[in-house]
Amino acid sequence: MKKLMLLLCFLGFVCFAQDTYMGDYRGTLRDANGAESELCAQVWATGKGGYQAIFKKTLYQVPAAKELLKLDGTLQGEAVVFPQGGATLAKGVFSGKIPLGEINLKSFELKSPTLGLAPPAGATVLVGPGLRLSQWRNSSRAGGIVDLNKQLSKTANCVGYLRNTIVSDRAQQAVLYTGSDDGLIVFLNGEKIYEKNVPRSLTTDNDKIPVSLRAGENVLLLKVTQGGGDWAAHARLVDANNNPLAGVTYKLHPAGAPMDKLGSIMSWELSGPYTQEGKSGMALGDVAFAPESGGDATWKRFDGSQTGGERWNVLDDGGVIEMRRGGGSIVSGPEFGSCQLHVEFKTSYMPEARGQGRCNSGVYVQGRYEIQVLDSYALEGRDNECGGIYQLGRPLVNMCLPPERWQTYDIDYTAASFDAEGNKTSDAVITVRHNGVVIHDNLKLRVTPGGLGGKDVAKGPLMFQDHGNVLWFRNVWFVEK
Repeated sequence: MKKLMLLLCFLGFVCFAQDTYMGDYRGTLRDANGAESELCAQVWATGKGGYQAIFKKTLYQVPAAKELLKLDGTLQGEAVVFPQGGATLAKGVFSGKIPLGEINLKSFELKSPTLGLAPPAGATVLVGPGLRLSQWRNSSRAGGIVDLNKQLSKTANCVGYLRNTIVSDRAQQAVLYTGSDDGLIVFLNGEKIYEKNVPRSLTTDNDKIPVSLRAGENVLLLKVTQGGGDWAAHARLVDANNNPLAGVTYKLHPAGAPMDKLGSIMSWELSGPYTQEGKSGMALGDVAFAPESGGDATWKRFDGSQTGGERWNVLDDGGVIEMRRGGGSIVSGPEFGSCQLHVEFKTSYMPEARGQGRCNSGVYVQGRYEIQVLDSYALEGRDNECGGIYQLGRPLVNMCLPPERWQTYDIDYTAASFDAEGNKTSDAVITVRHNGVVIHDNLKLRVTPGGLGGKDVAKGPLMFQDHGNVLWFRNVWFVEK
């Protein structure tokens, strides 16, 4: 097994066994005159048995200490040897001669003072035991998304309809989550129950609609308006706890096909496109075409093949979520304004990777402002490295720990404010503590790339970015202020 793990590391795959040489060292330096002083080193794996040691007076303090020396070493047997001077690293002791003098350093491990901090009373918990992924949604990986441009033909300034029959074994309450591009009007059993007829892009679960199902058949009809560009819709039916609804089947669901784990409706009858000269797509929302007026309509069958479900692994009874490669970014259902936010994360060990390829991800506050997640242990500490506010602010000190160790972000966030007309009157401001140390202090924010985009908002969700790597999150919660 050890040989297999070494081979995988050599080939550049993620390794899940913590490197016993990689980490922090602290002790004394004796110079040529015999004077002793404190010295620290950070040793990181460069791949293929190589290591690099970076020497500084102090670690994890503001202002960041300057680099004094950098040495390259190689694994030889049970020790890492640094030939320039003759120092060795073995069994947690880094000793010998280097160009700075004689060193005697011992391994130490920094742990965040807020690691495992329990959510206080009134907190909204996003990742915690028993929750699984109930607090999260994943637009790019949802099952049952209907591309209406593809199914009904690409047409501007039109509407299309989606129809299915929900069969319930009893009368019951449910929640219908929908998303659309552009606007959406929802009918249940011939009655309009919801309308959001605005230009927008598809985000699953954008609309949360309480519904009352009667025993037996319930006809669900979605009317989707189209101004131009993308044209799509998605819907899923769940109970109050965000679980697929019990006692429900769909008249159009193919026999033997698995039900979607998130309750997405996979099959529809489609009708359209419907147009009217001189009217825009949004204006057509007020025009009752045949599918909603009871007239003759032509329907086309659609069966979705891409089911949804948990595209991230759920570990420890839901207390930890693990990002899979290509699992898609996830966005929290609960939204927040000004708040205290706690996030714990762990990066994977990727000794062959470099730069932005080294376990890249991001924590997007309100889905718009990225605090970078990256294995940037022992690096310079730039705005695109761990703790950086992407393209806006570098951390005051690089507080990134070695991979495979749990780390914390404790965020004091003040949302942007707006007047009665919706004009912004103040910018969003953030203070970030990484592993207990302030790395951004009352920094004014602007929207950063890669998130949900758009303008500043009074309330928004948390987003964890999928950038093609494996990493973990746990104990994530916020308290509004």
